[in-house]
Amino acid sequence: MAVSLWWKGLETAFRIVGRLLGVLRKIPAVDDAVDHLQRTVFNPVVIELIRHADDPDLDAALKLYVKRIPDDQRFEASDIVRWLREDEITRRTSPGTPTDWFLIARLRRRVCGFILLHYYPSTQLALLAYMVVANTPGVPFDAVSGTLSSGVCHLLKKRKELRGCKGFVLEVEDPRKEKNKRKQAECLARIRRFCTLAEMQGFSLRAFDIDYKQPRLSIDDINSVERPMLLLSARNRQGPFNRDVQREEVKEVLSFIYTRVYPEGYSTDYSENQSYRKYCAALLVREVAALPERVRSLGSAEIAAQVRNSKRTA
Repeated sequence: MAVSLWWKGLETAFRIVGRLLGVLRKIPAVDDAVDHLQRTVFNPVVIELIRHADDPDLDAALKLYVKRIPDDQRFEASDIVRWLREDEITRRTSPGTPTDWFLIARLRRRVCGFILLHYYPSTQLALLAYMVVANTPGVPFDAVSGTLSSGVCHLLKKRKELRGCKGFVLEVEDPRKEKNKRKQAECLARIRRFCTLAEMQGFSLRAFDIDYKQPRLSIDDINSVERPMLLLSARNRQGPFNRDVQREEVKEVLSFIYTRVYPEGYSTDYSENQSYRKYCAALLVREVAALPERVRSLGSAEIAAQVRNSKRTA
């Protein structure tokens, strides 16, 4: 009887507080404060940095990775586990070496998204390798990606290993080269979302208007090809982004990708690593030779305009 009365009293108190809060939220300042709390402290989506290769949440995230990323666009899930295991060792034994950052999003203890980031102190650049978000009932789709991007920004500001980061790059499918209308729309939506998330965190994200090729993911697989992709670069700059980018800046990004990102940790076999490194170096020479003195940088609106123009002329 006492427990029942206590519970009823608690329910009554919650109702009163709820009604009072409803009245107070009519005040703009209070409404803004409550909304901020709901999006931060009471956000149902929580993020966690995976620190160990045997973390059960990593396995759940990699199942999502295999499900959502096509075979020809992803490394083996076991490679990612190996990278994180090697990262555990090098952080202790070799400070200042490249680091891997695997950030997951969870809703009610279930993994609903992740970001994999590689950072290279020697160039002060990071590669956003993958960002995968699952359709999660009860949560707006953009809420998960927004929470993940905020988590990355927090890492960039708070972790001493990342404080020198001056920008990041990422590869996306080029909507201008996509023939399927549905996939083309998805590509454009993805680019717009990445640009929005970057701006929210103080970065300007632009695409290099070049014929960029993603290296083959395997030189032994005859089905592996150099995929034409759109290369985007985000820099934390003051003032507006220049429409044209110096050739040397694009060369720096290409060199970062072809000589650091892809060859790093390609295989546990020394000869395979050497062969792949030579292949990537040759690809760099070819790509740099094709660069003009100045390269146009494109925002999401300009990319969308080019897609619309190509439809009219087709």
